[in-house]
Amino acid sequence: MFKAINGKKIITFIICVAIPLAVGWLSTLVTGDIEGVYTSMQQPSFAPPPIVFPIVWSILYTLMGISLYLVVKDGLDKPGVRDAIFYFAVSLVLNFFWTPVFFKWGLILFALVWLVFMIIFAIITAYKFYNINKLAGILWIPYILWLLFALALNIAYYNLNGAVL
Repeated sequence: MFKAINGKKIITFIICVAIPLAVGWLSTLVTGDIEGVYTSMQQPSFAPPPIVFPIVWSILYTLMGISLYLVVKDGLDKPGVRDAIFYFAVSLVLNFFWTPVFFKWGLILFALVWLVFMIIFAIITAYKFYNINKLAGILWIPYILWLLFALALNIAYYNLNGAVL
């Protein structure tokens, strides 16, 4: 009934989950005082409190890692896997740089444009993942929804704060 637990798959799972979590952590580390910048800005009425972000991002990065595992668990030679991993990697790179672009360098308008590319690549990644493993693609939906919310926030911050940062 149950398959024996494969040590190699467990290690692969841990690595897959650790990759996006590490990217998020490093982005935060490189950026510096995110909460200080965030609280110093004029806030739109729908802006969440600062504590929401690390919780949500931890969940989203974990879901991204699980989805990556579902795509790679049967091997990199499976059709479409390498292509899907490419889009996943681009999505992570885009994600990594958005935080310093917005919070460290204060480029709110550029961050807005950057976010549009993040959304496009997240949708492509979800589609590519879905074609390999349906659940892997579905697990990207919360990330895409969060990016759309972030886009609304980014627009509001630009309207309220402009190039003040």
